[in-house]
Amino acid sequence: GIPNLSAEIPNDFFQFTKRIQSAAYTFADTGAKGLFPTRLFRGLASLTNVAGIFSGCSNITGTLPTCTSEETKLFADNPLISIIDYMFSGCTALSGSIPENIFFGLEEDTSEIRFDITSAKGVFKNCQTLSGRVPAKLLYKFKTCEDLSEFFQNCYKLQGAIPNGFLS
Repeated sequence: GIPNLSAEIPNDFFQFTKRIQSAAYTFADTGAKGLFPTRLFRGLASLTNVAGIFSGCSNITGTLPTCTSEETKLFADNPLISIIDYMFSGCTALSGSIPENIFFGLEEDTSEIRFDITSAKGVFKNCQTLSGRVPAKLLYKFKTCEDLSEFFQNCYKLQGAIPNGFLS
């Protein structure tokens, strides 16, 4: 990473690379700061791998996108997303709760967001400032997932019981 990078990640960072398939660890362990870039993946229809893209970005602040509008649907243009390992791992300045629909958009059964997550190791590992309950339908699009190890490791402020049907 580039530990001295001290700028916000622009939402249009990938605007000239529309054909990329992997953005894994692009900003990992950088000094990137500012609010979480909710429209970063727009127009990247071939994107399959965002493993660790924000891993260790301890200066990115704000809340995770709630997917309540077109503006905040994180993976709206990415039907092939399948690998999200360590995506938010170590993002210690993110606050609030984990939105139930962060990985599937506005509606559970929407045909426009078709992806299936196959690997999700350590997605929220060491996100010690995320709080609230574990959303019941968080793993809705994980039906083909083969690895959830370390998914919530060291997420001390998450509370409540694991919801019934969480992994079904």
